[in-house]
Amino acid sequence: MLSLLFAVAVSASPTTPCRLNLEKGETLIERRTLKVRDGTLEAVAVSKSDEKYGDPESRLVVLGLGCNVIFSQRFDDATKVLFSEKRLGEQPILFVTAFRPGGSGAGFDHALLAYGGEMFPQDGVQPLAPMSLKQGNMDGIFVGDLGRGRGPGLVTWNAQWLGQEAHYEPHQYEIVSYAWRNGRFVGPNIRTTKRKYNPEPNDVARRLGLGFKDMTQQSRFGWR
Repeated sequence: MLSLLFAVAVSASPTTPCRLNLEKGETLIERRTLKVRDGTLEAVAVSKSDEKYGDPESRLVVLGLGCNVIFSQRFDDATKVLFSEKRLGEQPILFVTAFRPGGSGAGFDHALLAYGGEMFPQDGVQPLAPMSLKQGNMDGIFVGDLGRGRGPGLVTWNAQWLGQEAHYEPHQYEIVSYAWRNGRFVGPNIRTTKRKYNPEPNDVARRLGLGFKDMTQQSRFGWR
C-alpha cells in the first residue's frame, strides 16, 4: 500500500543540500538536485530494511523552499527505492522505483513525478499515474521517446501468468501503452500477445520489437 502526501511549493529550494531528519533505522539511498526555472528542488530517497526497527519500507521526499517537504510518498514492504531523471517530450519527470523482495520473484512499485517544464515551470511536483505502476520481476516498463515517430509515452509489458503455468516458463504478455500529448497521457492501447515468451523483460521487449529496454534497474537492487 502507498501513502501519499502532496503539497504545492511557493518557491524553489536553496542551492545547499537540506538537512535530513531520518527516522530510526533509515538509510539515505540517493539525493539529487532538480532544476526548475527559478531555482532548484531536492529529491531524496531513504530506506529502512533493518527488522530491528520494524517492517521494511522506503520513501521518496521532495524538498522546496527552506527545505520544507512539498511531496512525500511511502512504499510499504520495500527495502530500497531509486530514482532517475527522464523526459516526456519537453516535460522533465522523476522516474521512481521501489523494490519489494519475494521468494521466487520480486515486486516493483513505480511512481512518475512531473516537475518544472510545461506543467510546473517554476516549482512544485505533480504525480502522473494513468494506471497502476506495480510490476513483477518478469515485467517491464518504459517512459520516454517511444521511437519510430511515435513520440513520447509510457509502455508496460506484463507477463500473464496462468494458473497451470510454472513461474519461469514462457507466458503471454499484455502490452499497455499511453501516448503523451499536451501535458497528459492519452490511452490506453492494450493488446495481448498470441505467442508466449521466456519471462526476461529485455528479451521480451526485443522480441516484440519495442525498440527500448526495461527501466526498472533490477541489477541495482541486487536482483539481476
